[in-house]
Amino acid sequence: MLSSRCFALVLASGLSAGCASLPPAAESPPIPPRAQAKPTWLAAPRVAAQHHVVCLLAIRAGDPNFMEAMDEGLNTLRGGSRPVLLFDAYSVPWLRVHPRRENKTLLHDAEIAGEPREALAKRLGVSSASAPRNYFEYVQYLADAGAKVVVNRDAMHQFGLKDEEIHPIAARYSLAQVETLFDESDYCSVVGEVQRLKP
Repeated sequence: MLSSRCFALVLASGLSAGCASLPPAAESPPIPPRAQAKPTWLAAPRVAAQHHVVCLLAIRAGDPNFMEAMDEGLNTLRGGSRPVLLFDAYSVPWLRVHPRRENKTLLHDAEIAGEPREALAKRLGVSSASAPRNYFEYVQYLADAGAKVVVNRDAMHQFGLKDEEIHPIAARYSLAQVETLFDESDYCSVVGEVQRLKP
């Protein structure tokens, strides 16, 4: 999951082609109504980074890589820097709000429960009852602590999503702004992959 700055720059240079390969009006990927994040994972190592980008290319419930990347963002905050959580490619529909479901997103559906939540509570230094209950609450926790949450607007358009359909937690960034994020980064955590489709 982790990469060097060199890989981050290669990834950034391919974002345009990767986004262009997405279906123009795809529906949000299906997820069970109450998916449980069951796997356990080790605490992420501390890294000394001034410009840390957590690049979310694809998300699935119960993915230890997602939790590890969020933990690395937490460690960056504890080190005094402000990480950026970037939703790009196939992770973008996870920010789509559903008015009939009290404007909840797929991130709300990806629950963190049981042992994983207890372990997260210990890492955060809070009680189990106060720990994030799902992916969205963990993203919100980091945002409240100072992390910046952004979404690639070009990828939004590839999925046929409008600004008002994306949760306001994320600032809208153009592809040029996304590339600048990678150009300025000194550490990058990557979750998921983008498979390029043949034209």
